[in-house]
Amino acid sequence: MNELSLPEDGDQALYERIWYANRDDRLFVGVDLRLFNRTGSPTYSQADNALPLVATLSCVASAWMLGGWIWGLAILGSGVILTMTTFNVWVMHRLRRRTMAMALSGLDGWLQLWQFGGLSLRLPEETEDAVTAPRGDWRDFARRRLAVAEV
Repeated sequence: MNELSLPEDGDQALYERIWYANRDDRLFVGVDLRLFNRTGSPTYSQADNALPLVATLSCVASAWMLGGWIWGLAILGSGVILTMTTFNVWVMHRLRRRTMAMALSGLDGWLQLWQFGGLSLRLPEETEDAVTAPRGDWRDFARRRLAVAEV
């Protein structure tokens, strides 16, 4: 970790404000999925991205060998449609879940993701006053905008 990601005094208490506010739906944590779905991201999974393509190509090859080229092309067309719609949604859902799990697993994960960028914080009732990583100050946001949580 470089100096930008080192915890400061009071960071744990500010992080807990974010954690409790998210748990109680008083905070929206945004995730830029395009940024996190790249090699080098702390939550990127090459297997999640490759699985739909490998499954589609396997089905196409099997259909081609067992049923001929017409069946192979039919399965290929279906696979392309599924990959562009359903499979992509599945990959992004898993990516968001992994990213949120890391962000809410503790201060170290939060600092690593904030430094990487791609996270944003805003209150649910506001649409434009989001604090975005890595330039935004999540500490100031938690200090000023989130009340101390009651456990």
